[in-house]
Amino acid sequence: MPAVSWCRAARNSATVVSVVSVLWLLAPSAHAQEATPPPPAPAAAAAPPAGPLFSGTHFGIGSSFGGDSPVAFLAGNTEAVLWGAGIIFAYDGNAMPPVDKTHANLVLSLGYMVHNQFPFAMGPEIDYVPQIAPSAFNSNSVRAGWALWYAPWNIPAVIGTAAFVNFDFVSGKSAVVTSITPAVRIVFGFH
Repeated sequence: MPAVSWCRAARNSATVVSVVSVLWLLAPSAHAQEATPPPPAPAAAAAPPAGPLFSGTHFGIGSSFGGDSPVAFLAGNTEAVLWGAGIIFAYDGNAMPPVDKTHANLVLSLGYMVHNQFPFAMGPEIDYVPQIAPSAFNSNSVRAGWALWYAPWNIPAVIGTAAFVNFDFVSGKSAVVTSITPAVRIVFGFH
């Protein structure tokens, strides 16, 4: 019996030595697998300057996309006051008399941005739209509305829209009041 106990003790000792040896060998790698602190966050991209969307005096060219939109528009601003001039031109070869096939209007625009904080500006706008072809100044429109401008890109451009109430004054007829479906406007600025 003492021989069996000694063998069992030797086996148990060998097992304990093996387990301790394995633990001793794995201990450094276990410490190496501990979570390392996260690397410092990369520097954030340069934020646009906080300030007004429209500042200084600038000029631009643009267009808008809608049913009754200027084909070409020259725009400018002096601080929060926006102004511009453009032309609306349309040709409809299928027009039946008394509607003229060629139609052109001038657009004169003036707005003031009551909220003017980059990247968004909004404020009242008024447009005067006289007919210049086929019969100059026979029909005049005054549009009063609210303009919205946004600069989502890091380029000298803004995108906008406006909701208008339109007052049409046609020679010899009473005034007509309508609303206008907002168009999308894009203006690229240069100095």
